[in-house]
Amino acid sequence: MTTPTAGRRHELDALRGLAAASIVAYHAFSMVAPSREALWVLFCSPAFPIVNGRPAVILFFVLSGFVLHGAMSAERERRGRIDCRGFALKRVCRIYLPFAAAAVFALAMATLAVRFGTLAAEAVPKPMAGWPNPASFEPPAFAGLLALSGVETDMALNSVAWSLVHELRISLLLPLLFLLVRRQGAATLGIATALAWVAWQALESPVFASTPPTMAEATFQSFSSVAASLTATLYYLPMFLLGALVAELAPRLSPLLDRFGPAKTAAGFVVGYTLLWWPNDAVTAAGAALLVILVARSEACRRFAGWRLPAFLGRVSYSLYLTHLPLLQAVVLVFGGLIGAPLAVLLGVILAAPVAALFARWVEAPSQRLGRRLAERTAPVVPALAPAE
Repeated sequence: MTTPTAGRRHELDALRGLAAASIVAYHAFSMVAPSREALWVLFCSPAFPIVNGRPAVILFFVLSGFVLHGAMSAERERRGRIDCRGFALKRVCRIYLPFAAAAVFALAMATLAVRFGTLAAEAVPKPMAGWPNPASFEPPAFAGLLALSGVETDMALNSVAWSLVHELRISLLLPLLFLLVRRQGAATLGIATALAWVAWQALESPVFASTPPTMAEATFQSFSSVAASLTATLYYLPMFLLGALVAELAPRLSPLLDRFGPAKTAAGFVVGYTLLWWPNDAVTAAGAALLVILVARSEACRRFAGWRLPAFLGRVSYSLYLTHLPLLQAVVLVFGGLIGAPLAVLLGVILAAPVAALFARWVEAPSQRLGRRLAERTAPVVPALAPAE
């Protein structure tokens, strides 16, 4: 039987696109500097996951585990094995090459901001104060960014790179983790969760955290050392494995989910979305897993993914994630002194989608094609197996 995650799933792409749009909204909203009262209203409202950003990143991690596990399951059923070398080549081309191009794009945006900036220093939104950091133009810092070191000073040019550090590290291990999840799914997730707890304790200790910790350290995004960054990868590992376990269990969950009518499906979405609101990464991951399996099995979501906006967001989601922050920051610095920071933020949001579309066409899509070609050329010749009944 073919797994439910085999093949391209446009409804999951649409979910990924909406998550990327949520992160854009979060960064844009943080630059508007609302009042404390407005922040409290948003924190207590259903809009909180949209203007928070972190739940969307956790959703990305769970979704990656789900999709990649399904793809490996389909490959194993089709060929009888997983081409680990080909998988690694495709992941490096899929994740790293667009990221490297986005690092160059961020450097260009920072250069334009320095050369043509009009916004007075006292008017710069607090979240982007100090951007661009002069040190970011130095070769060692830029090399650290390209190396995905996870060190905070290296990530300053494009801070969204923090999640790609863990995404690339963990995804390269997924073929091995795939076998562990298939054989001992719950036990594998349990062990990874225990390791994540140990990592959490270590990351909050004086061994790794500054005194006081920076905002990036407090949210386990980037750190002062590579060792701390590697420890953080252990912290995020269960999120990928949770997605993989849901994909592994999907065939057994299908009969139950097929009986879900519109009312139960809607209730499930409400529960999943509510869990995203909860300020705890483990609870957020559980909510993300619930949303992923509902989206994967919902006929309504498949129809929704065919709408133009979700389909577009799905196609450009990775490019949007990579390019939006340096673009937004550069637009605010260049145009903020002319039209005011709030309008400049709005202009940056409007430009984010077309820039992402161009980046997806000229960088992301060619990188994916290159990864597939390299995987095909290096793939070992093995007899194809008939799909399992």
